[in-house]
Amino acid sequence: WTAKYDEKPDFKQAYDSDSSSDGFSSDGFKPKRRYFKMRWKMETKATIKSVKFEGLKYKIKVKAKGIATRVVRKSFVKDEETGEVREVTLYDDHEHVKKISYKVKDAETGETVDKFKIKGLTKSELKWKCDAFKATKEGGFFFPGPTEVKTEGPVDPGFCLIMAHICATEFSPDEIKRDFKPKWWDVPGYTED
Repeated sequence: WTAKYDEKPDFKQAYDSDSSSDGFSSDGFKPKRRYFKMRWKMETKATIKSVKFEGLKYKIKVKAKGIATRVVRKSFVKDEETGEVREVTLYDDHEHVKKISYKVKDAETGETVDKFKIKGLTKSELKWKCDAFKATKEGGFFFPGPTEVKTEGPVDPGFCLIMAHICATEFSPDEIKRDFKPKWWDVPGYTED
């Protein structure tokens, strides 16, 4: 089996801020901390085909949804030697994957073969379960554990393993977060000031 997947997933960034304010009131008050939030969704795909049997080819569509947050903090720092005061801006960014779903289709007929979702996005163990395999991956972001895969039913074990590998690596929550690049400047009310 071989796999070819989309290296540049398509992210749609739908923006949602907790405030319609631009951060300034009529008296010129500038808050020292501002909070921004955006919802996003991603779609990508992969193709898996057999190298042993001609014609065996499947397309996997992956959809994910999540939220990105940014806290902007401004402060003023005085240089003790020169007495010069300068403004310092700090950004605290977080991306969260809330949902990932997978759909496997026969590439020739377009017929849906299987649909499944990842479980455990808020826990330290991720779980995938479909008609071809069951997989679990323990650990967190910095020390992820190995992915354990158990093949299921009459499906070719090679297909099951490559499918599980793609789900646990290329289409995993951590990889999706790495691929996502928030466009904060498009969020209503967001300015660098």
